[in-house]
Amino acid sequence: DPKRPDVIGILPTKTVGSFFWRDVKVLGKYAYVVSEDPGHGMQILDLSTVTGITGDPVTLTETAHYGEFGNAHNVFINTDTAYAYAVGTDTCAGGLHMIDLSDPVNPSFAGCFSDHAYVHDTQCVIYEGPDAAYRGREICFSSAADASAGFPPLNTVSIVDVTDKSNPTSIARAEYDVDGYSHQGWLSPDQQYFFHNDELDELFAGTNTVTRIWEMTDLDNPFVLEEVAHDNTSIGHNAYTEGRHLYAANYTSGLRIYDTTDAGAGVLPEVAYFDMYPENDNAAFEGGAWSNFPYFRQPNVVAVSSIDRGLFLLKPRIGS
Repeated sequence: DPKRPDVIGILPTKTVGSFFWRDVKVLGKYAYVVSEDPGHGMQILDLSTVTGITGDPVTLTETAHYGEFGNAHNVFINTDTAYAYAVGTDTCAGGLHMIDLSDPVNPSFAGCFSDHAYVHDTQCVIYEGPDAAYRGREICFSSAADASAGFPPLNTVSIVDVTDKSNPTSIARAEYDVDGYSHQGWLSPDQQYFFHNDELDELFAGTNTVTRIWEMTDLDNPFVLEEVAHDNTSIGHNAYTEGRHLYAANYTSGLRIYDTTDAGAGVLPEVAYFDMYPENDNAAFEGGAWSNFPYFRQPNVVAVSSIDRGLFLLKPRIGS
């Protein structure tokens, strides 16, 4: 019942350190948890163990653990292939650390891709987009920030063919203007466009909140079709597409929902919002929306995690 969310269990962290955030993804009935704390690895929790719990929250015990890396910024799971991609780890130069989850409680290392250096976030799909040369291949679209030469890092969008995990190959590594820190992005449902956030461009350049629309018709030659400046001044963070809408968690300006119908014309009109940090829209890490999840079976429900005010469950007043 989205109107009455309830905490039923707590999984203690594998390590106790200074990084209080976690990233959690789910495959089937298993949740996979990573942290930037050293030595954390990836916790695995069988979610069937929480079915039917009532009353006070219980302390849960991890079902299994994957320890082939220590820290990780994020993990992505391609549910079509049962492979996980840990990024920002202390392995693979911070690039794609690939994990076979076909046996969900006994994951195995599948391969590395380190040629594009540190990856902050990724989306890996069985590609069915407009570039016929790569249809049917498993392709990762990543936001990468190579700090080996200093700061600001070399900020890029990275495209890699990971069909053969033992021999992944680079397709493209594209830079862009007015960069600060390449953070996260998500494909349109038809895989023609990639909506991309840079986490520091608003702070460094003094721009309004920016969403970059990348044209992905030719994967070997991606380019920025448009840098869309929105009406707010907050830092853009995590955005995901569902249907024709882009759901963006943008720190101090909260959840912002954009219509992508005319993305090919470089237009992303805002159609709904919920500001869980009404004090201001500063380009700062003060609070507000961290991430969001618009993929519930119950239609038109979005969960938004707030840095400072907890979990929000929202029902946007927009069409499908």
